[in-house]
Amino acid sequence: MLRNLLNSLWNLFLRLNLFETHSSDVRSAPIEKLATRIYIVSLINFLIIIGIISAFIVRTENGIEYTPSNEKFIQLARIYPNTLQCRCSKVGIAYETFVKTNVDFHQVCSSKFIEQEWIDSISIEKSISLSATSDVRYYLSFFWQAIAGFCTLGKNTWMNAIA
Repeated sequence: MLRNLLNSLWNLFLRLNLFETHSSDVRSAPIEKLATRIYIVSLINFLIIIGIISAFIVRTENGIEYTPSNEKFIQLARIYPNTLQCRCSKVGIAYETFVKTNVDFHQVCSSKFIEQEWIDSISIEKSISLSATSDVRYYLSFFWQAIAGFCTLGKNTWMNAIA
């Protein structure tokens, strides 16, 4: 069966004439068939050569990893050692490894003046009444409470920033 199929294809190839003209010249038919055979063989050879060339061409594929982990970067470096590029846009090292910060708050923030015990002693001493607004101790109590609040706020903000 396969042999019959091949024989019929070969006969079709021998009779095929892609360049057939409707002339009455007897000599033109063999030339047209020869041109058809040359064309088909050339086309098949061309397709085979293109197939072989395209099979052996190395195709470059670009991919982007926006935030690769350290393990992913090591894996990519192993697979693509010559073509891996890193367009770093972020610092890859934690700041704590190369930056050390030392904060010194104002000496008032570590003094006795912002302790609640001292603030209470100002307002309790000599029974400062609300009517004695001319007494500076009345205002000092609120002043030191505000300063203590600012010191506490600054320390808490700093502790939250480094945590």
